[in-house]
Amino acid sequence: MKNCSLCSGAKNFYYGFEGKRYSDKKVMLILNHPDERVNTSKDYRNVLADTPTGKVLREMLYYSGLEFEDVYITNSVKCVFPDRTPKKEEYSNCKLILKKQIGELKPNSILLFGEKPYKKLFSENRKKNLADVIGNEMEFNGVPCLINLHPSKIWALIGKDRKAVHYRRVRKFLDKYDSLGNFHEQKEINF
Repeated sequence: MKNCSLCSGAKNFYYGFEGKRYSDKKVMLILNHPDERVNTSKDYRNVLADTPTGKVLREMLYYSGLEFEDVYITNSVKCVFPDRTPKKEEYSNCKLILKKQIGELKPNSILLFGEKPYKKLFSENRKKNLADVIGNEMEFNGVPCLINLHPSKIWALIGKDRKAVHYRRVRKFLDKYDSLGNFHEQKEINF
């Protein structure tokens, strides 16, 4: 899907970034929303790499034996809405697109980073705070999902031990669902 015209006032529609080796690994990362500086998939990858979120994701993937080229990265909200929060109907449109996307890509595992992706896929649990479900595994249409803190929040944590908990959680989850042995050799991360 290249464009979307379901919502008025939205700009910079972003479907996702598919790494060159995604078909080998089948790991999907779902973040909150695209950066307003993004206009294309190439822009997304470059902009993401230069942010605290991107730095944490890159380190987390590296620690798990992966790189950006091994995963599919998308957002629960697909567009930027200048000067406002998306409306309920707009969130619903993005939810439909996200569900379709998961069906098309057929990931083996999904990492949900932050409250919006979690509540988008598991709306029946919307009354639960993110803090109550961080680290939990759930299934969406048979695909295992790990709910984690958003990388920008991990970046802001003080103390390497507090960050390491999230890195180890992601690594353990990915190890559990890497039934094909597709991941590269895992690395140690120095904080």
